[in-house]
Amino acid sequence: MATAQVEGSVAFGLTSAIYGEITIRDGAVVQSNFDDYWMLRMDEMPDVEVHWVLNREVWGGVGEPATAVVIPALTNAIANAGGPRIRSLPIMNYRIERRVL
Repeated sequence: MATAQVEGSVAFGLTSAIYGEITIRDGAVVQSNFDDYWMLRMDEMPDVEVHWVLNREVWGGVGEPATAVVIPALTNAIANAGGPRIRSLPIMNYRIERRVL
């Protein structure tokens, strides 16, 4: 169960990074539900490996912490691969080209 929470948290973080744009028109939010807010699809989801560090410390809230690290990890990976340094989200607004070495 905890592993599934982390995997879902990664999916939520990737959705926010790549597609997470809320638009305002005439003072109101345009997106009303998931039919007009693009979410990460199953075929876009990478494999996620969750590794647990077992100790005797008290822990809790395993899902949320993973969301916070997804966006910086993704944007740094893009920059390290030769893409642009992402300074604002969503990433879908950037032109990212594959470099051939």
